[in-house]
Amino acid sequence: MVPVMEQFSSFFFTVAVGLVIGIIIDFYRSIIYYRRLRPWAIAAGDLLIWLFLTVLVFFLLLLNNWGEVRVYVLLGIATGFLLYRKWFSPFMFRFWCRAFSIIGRIGRLLLHLAVFPVKLNQRILFLPLGLFSMLLDWIGRFLAAGARKAGIRPRRWWESLRKGWRKKVK
Repeated sequence: MVPVMEQFSSFFFTVAVGLVIGIIIDFYRSIIYYRRLRPWAIAAGDLLIWLFLTVLVFFLLLLNNWGEVRVYVLLGIATGFLLYRKWFSPFMFRFWCRAFSIIGRIGRLLLHLAVFPVKLNQRILFLPLGLFSMLLDWIGRFLAAGARKAGIRPRRWWESLRKGWRKKVK
């Protein structure tokens, strides 16, 4: 027979397990709210979260009372979860949503700081290089048009490579 004090401590431990379950479920709810997941992803997430919670509760019960599931254990988990849902859930849900919002803002800031030097180099280097490239293109078109008017057909560089390669192979 298990002593009454051990049963009381086990009961209060299972109440704490119920509170932890509530925190994890609110964490999952805030992920769904913040990310606006598709229905198939929500269904897969529900399955995964319940599998995770099942393994977690089993492991915690195994640590506390050798995995014995009695009525007071189930009542303790339910009591802890219901207490959490009534008193702490609105605050924790808002906390998780704000935490994800802050993490998202920090992530966007870090991404912006990482991309900023690349964009700066692009504006510093590519604009003058682009203008120079456009100038060379205009000069090339002007010379090609003048050559066509003069009756000269300019040889393309890849044609000379192809002819030179055929000579080497034979």
